[in-house]
Amino acid sequence: MSLRFAQILSYILHPAIIPSLGAFLILNVIPEHITSEQIRYTTAFVFLSTYIVPAAFSLIMRQMGMIQSLHMSDAKDRRYPFMVSIVFFAFTGYTLYNNGVAMEIVAVLAASAVTLLIFLAFLSVTKLSVHLAGMGGLTATVLYLSYTYHLMLLETLALAVLLSGLLGTARLKLKAHTTFQILSGYGIGLACTFIAFHLLEFV
Repeated sequence: MSLRFAQILSYILHPAIIPSLGAFLILNVIPEHITSEQIRYTTAFVFLSTYIVPAAFSLIMRQMGMIQSLHMSDAKDRRYPFMVSIVFFAFTGYTLYNNGVAMEIVAVLAASAVTLLIFLAFLSVTKLSVHLAGMGGLTATVLYLSYTYHLMLLETLALAVLLSGLLGTARLKLKAHTTFQILSGYGIGLACTFIAFHLLEFV
């Protein structure tokens, strides 16, 4: 894998985009009557509040000198952006919950927030891969939807697994993480999302 391709893949599959992809997938496959307009508005809201707004905050923090780089290669640069993302994940999930939007999306957002909390707790020890955590969460989402709604999503699952492998390779190529950090990130994202979906049974 070339360095350039690794960089492009890391940008395309940025972890902040995963909640939007998850929301779009969920709204398109759950067996409920949802109009295309509702899908567009909900996905746009998730994208705005979990990607655009946190990204804007990161830019502001960079300008203020609170973080040294938007790439957050240094673990200490992750602290404040993680906190901002956690707040907006929680806000988005709460807003969607109050508006009766598919609970699966709320579960994905809750899992994302908890995953970042875990990563935040371990920042002083290791820099776990948020990229792979996102892919782990997306893979768990496909598995859950397939099992719960008896859907044939083998191609989607295969794509999620393939992209996870490619992204893991890309992060190694860029020397952004160790193999342990990549596998741990993927596992935590996968586990948190599965647990969040399981807890839906008690809501």
